[in-house]
Amino acid sequence: MRQIILDTETTGLDPKQGHRIIEIGCLEMINRQLTDNHFHCYINPERDIDPGAERVHGISRKFLADKPTFSEIVSDFLDYIKGAELIIHNAPFDVGFLNHEFKLLSSKQKKLEKHCSILDTLELARTLHPGKRNNHILSRGQWIRHPILRESSLRVLMLKVFSELEFRLV
Repeated sequence: MRQIILDTETTGLDPKQGHRIIEIGCLEMINRQLTDNHFHCYINPERDIDPGAERVHGISRKFLADKPTFSEIVSDFLDYIKGAELIIHNAPFDVGFLNHEFKLLSSKQKKLEKHCSILDTLELARTLHPGKRNNHILSRGQWIRHPILRESSLRVLMLKVFSELEFRLV
């Protein structure tokens, strides 16, 4: 089974307000084992980043100025995720932004859900641990280490994902 753990960073909270994706990070798992196959890119959003968002992720417009646009990376991204199960914490956020980016490229572009299946670990966590906070699982699984985790926002996501998958497999 091929699974892709995915996380994004954005210029703000709502694509309907013109916010864009500025980072995509993905790690591949085959049969629940991390591989060395990963996808990571910073993306020039061609717009300003909300100060609150920049405080969260620390990525500035100046840093992104020489990075590719979404249209320049979309083909490689879609090739990478094709046919996999995407594992995303709070999937509606990331999926909403990705689908918005696709729509900006072409009204004929398929939604993300047509390229792969999606597992939302936040929904899974709420099912397995009703009433608990979103971040209650951060203390579990802190042994995870991978080179790409130093480069992107995936570190926290990985802790959440592996913690929830641990419960799902039992």
